[in-house]
Amino acid sequence: MAQRVAGEMYEGITGQLFEIARQLRQSNGYPFDPVRLRRHLQAAIEGQFGGTAVAWTVPAAYPIVVNYDLPVEAAVKLGRYDWMNENITSEHFPTRRKGTAEVAVELIHFNEGISIGEAVGELDRMGYRPAELHELLAFGEKYPDVQREFPIVALGSVWDDQIGYRCFVPYLHGNGLGRRLFLNWVEGDWREFYRFAAVRKAARDAAA
Repeated sequence: MAQRVAGEMYEGITGQLFEIARQLRQSNGYPFDPVRLRRHLQAAIEGQFGGTAVAWTVPAAYPIVVNYDLPVEAAVKLGRYDWMNENITSEHFPTRRKGTAEVAVELIHFNEGISIGEAVGELDRMGYRPAELHELLAFGEKYPDVQREFPIVALGSVWDDQIGYRCFVPYLHGNGLGRRLFLNWVEGDWREFYRFAAVRKAARDAAA
């Protein structure tokens, strides 16, 4: 049932909204996580006053060995994909990481649609960093059939095409007819059937 809001209650709520707007306009930036703020505000608009944290499924760990010095083109060939986007190259997806490392890729499943900003924010809150292209390709090489179950995204590598001003991230997908290596535009929500490849943050990641 709708309720009329007036008097001190109205003044208090509008005062809180003005305070949020003031914080967002600060010259030194908003002091908290804007992704979580937007999610909480949307939940309030929809009348959801319980918990607003994103629901996610406990992932399994997939150990891999990643050679960050390997050219992207060579890593793609090792994955033996039936189709791949020709823009997935070393030029478009450089990495600052060097050498070879053993890492465990975990596939995070958010049980709802989510934007790239929200996904990255949630991964950070949970103690992860998004997997990068080299890690995604090493995963695809070692575990070729997992991508037949659901698409797997690496939000840690983004390509700006500098032509149409659109940014893309790589992801694995497939079915019984073949395995594919795609690029997807980062704008808009990612549907709930996607899995987000992630790696537990190390000290060097926090400093990066």
